[in-house]
This record gives sequence, structure tokens and C-alpha cells, in this order.
Amino acid sequence: MKVVLLQDLRGLGRKDDVRNVSDGYARNFLISRGIAKPATGKDIRKIDAAKHDLAEANVRVGEILTELNRETQTAPIKVFIKTGDKGEVFSSVKEAEVQEALIAAKPQFGTLKFKIELGEHIKELGIYEISINAGRGVRNTFKIEVGSKNQRVEGGE
Repeated sequence: MKVVLLQDLRGLGRKDDVRNVSDGYARNFLISRGIAKPATGKDIRKIDAAKHDLAEANVRVGEILTELNRETQTAPIKVFIKTGDKGEVFSSVKEAEVQEALIAAKPQFGTLKFKIELGEHIKELGIYEISINAGRGVRNTFKIEVGSKNQRVEGGE
């Protein structure tokens, strides 16, 4: 019997997967406990369409991240931190600050769900390569340039 999983089940599959299981297992365990429902042709077509749409969305997000990587190779995203008069750094760059700078520079990222992964705290001025993860295996890198807030104010923003 073909069933559509309504929730993740270890050893069988993830939510919205279509699985072929024995009739007894389906009726007595999966369906009776609300873990699955019998799969109809309409359900299968709907799930296939949703998976196709998700795959297309992943390709589009991957293209956006590749474009970001290419653009930031020559013009990194600028992130500013507080420094002293002699250039000593008083704080580190955090993921939220990088995310804000990215959205300010590239507004299309305001609509995407993604996570910035620094790996280690950035406590010096310079150019760094940052990892961005959009989920579902879609990830890439881009460059940021960490500068001093003091120089930005002195330079006449």
C-alpha cells in the first residue's frame, strides 16, 4: 500500500514522502496513529509538483549566491566595527552585523532565509571570506571587508 507520511519517521522517511509499505503496517500503525495517510494519485501529483518547485527555488537561490560570490571577489561587502585612535579593535564582527551589511548592500537578500557562518570571531580589520548557508544543501561564500567606524565618520559618510 502506498502512503504519504504526515510527519518524519525514523527508518521510513520524511514528511510528504510517498512510501510503499505492507497493508497491515499501514492500516494498523501508520494510519491509525496519524503518521501517514493513504496515497491517492492526486496526493502524489501534488507532492511531486511541490518537490519540483522546491528544486527550482534551490537552483534560483544557488544562482543568487554564486552571483554574490562573483561580485564580492572584486568589491567586498563593507562591515564597520569600533576601533581606537591607534587602530586597536574593541569588539568582534558578529553574524548579525554581517547579515545587516549584506541586506543593506543587496536588498534582495531581505526576502531570503539564510544563515551566516563566520567560523571564528573576526577581531581585526581586513578582508575575510564568509560562508552563507541557505539551507537544503545550498551554500556558498562571499567576501567582506572589515573597516573602522572611526574612519567612516572621519571620511565624511
